[in-house]
Order: sequence, then C-alpha cells, then structure tokens
Amino acid sequence: MKFENGDIKADRPRSLPPYDSITPWFAPVNTASQDGGLGKLAVPNGYVLGSSASTFFPWLGGYANQQQPIWFIDGASGQNQRIYGGYVNTGALNAAGVAQGSGVSLVGQKYADVFSDLTSFSNYALNAHLPNYQYGQYRDRSLLDSSVYNFYDNLIDGPTASQFEKWTTYNLDLSQTFWDDRLGAELTYDRQKYKSGGDSLISNPTLNVDILQNFQDYVVGPNDSSNSAVSNPNFGRPFIPGGPGYGSSYQSDRKNERASLFGEVRAEVWQEKQGRRP
Repeated sequence: MKFENGDIKADRPRSLPPYDSITPWFAPVNTASQDGGLGKLAVPNGYVLGSSASTFFPWLGGYANQQQPIWFIDGASGQNQRIYGGYVNTGALNAAGVAQGSGVSLVGQKYADVFSDLTSFSNYALNAHLPNYQYGQYRDRSLLDSSVYNFYDNLIDGPTASQFEKWTTYNLDLSQTFWDDRLGAELTYDRQKYKSGGDSLISNPTLNVDILQNFQDYVVGPNDSSNSAVSNPNFGRPFIPGGPGYGSSYQSDRKNERASLFGEVRAEVWQEKQGRRP
C-alpha cells in the first residue's frame, strides 16, 4: 500500500513588477513625447476635469463609474479611511415629484468621475496621439525603479492574495500465487484526489498617485467654513487600485481498478507427461 497527502497554502510572488502610473506624475510636461509627464499636476476637484479627464490632460483617467462605490483603505493598518460614491439617478424625483430612471440627468447635476487617477501608458499614447498611435502598438510600462517600490523583496498584493493545493493519493495492490507461483491473481486499486485554486483582490497591480487636492464634496472657493474637512490628506500619496478581484479553483478525482490473472507454463511438465526428461 502506498499513501500520500499534501496541503500547500501560499502567497506566491508575481512574475512582473507592478505597472507604472506614478513616475509620469513627476516627469516634466511634454505631451509630444513618450517620456512626457504631468509636472506634479494638482487637480482641485474632479469637477474641473468634467466628463472626460483625458480631454483635460492625456495622462488622466477615471476609476470606477458613478454607480460604484470606492473604498479607501490604509495599506499599513487595513483601516477604512473613506468611501467615494457617485450620484444615483434611479429613484430621484424631478420637479413634479416623479421618480426618474438611471438615464435621466438631475437638475443642477455636475459631472465628474468618482475618482480621477493616472491612466496607463498605452492609453496616454492614444490620448496624446503619439506617433503611430493608431496601430495600437504601445504597451503599458512596468515599474523599473525598485527605489520607488522594492518589488524584489515585497509582495505587492500583501495578504490580499492566496493560493492553495491539496491532494490525497493511495494505491492498494493485492496479489496471491498458487502451485509454486505457477498461477496468480492480482487486484489493484488507485485513487488520486487533487484540488487547487486561489483568489486575489488586485488583478493587474498598478502603482498610481492621488492627484486630487480635495474630496468630491468640495464646493467652490478655499477650505473655509463652506468647505469644512474637504482637503484631501492623501494628495500626492501612492496607491494601488484593487477590486472587484477574482478567484478560481480546479478539482479532480480519479479512480482506477484492475484485476488480472497470470500463469506460468513450464516445458518440463509436458516433457514428463510424454515420458521424456531433459
């Protein structure tokens, strides 16, 4: 009988560094160059960018949509800092008191992305119309400077990702022989059970930077009494967007049964019956 059992729990490193959407924020402005950046652009609030952040500046993009809340979590403590959410049209009442649908704009509504960030390099190339952008050959860039984030010694996912493998296998082999091993029978049973999988909050990790000076409830003017506590303390800080995440698993259960008979025919037995001996 043979038996083996295994149980592996892992948080394996990624094969590539995170994508780089933080270095361009520090680079000088030059929208005609692949190496052009934003010159530490500071956005007072999302409404400045309007409905298309890339029109305001080709490096800018939006994260999530108006119907999706965004949770801001401190990576060091795991504590939730703030929740962003867009406007919800469904059920809003118009001047006549009639509930509206999701496709109806509200009176006085100002549009902005729920949260603005730096887009990928491939999108920047498209927005900035870099040479031959129409052929779609620009690829997103990975972070190359380990002094920005030490991807050699640190897992970008932290405890938000995990993988596992489990297996149990055994083999039973029974045999019996008769008449001095001239006839025998063998029964074999083999069973192999295997399961693997994993989950991750971050699909394709990208190191980004918070460019908003104020939260989305910023009105107009300075941080006075009408704008109490709207100044964004995370302005200029790096972050990694994550979610909704993904997970998968695989499972197999294999069985094999076999029965066999075997025998041995010896020439000397037939020779003895014929009266001849070797």
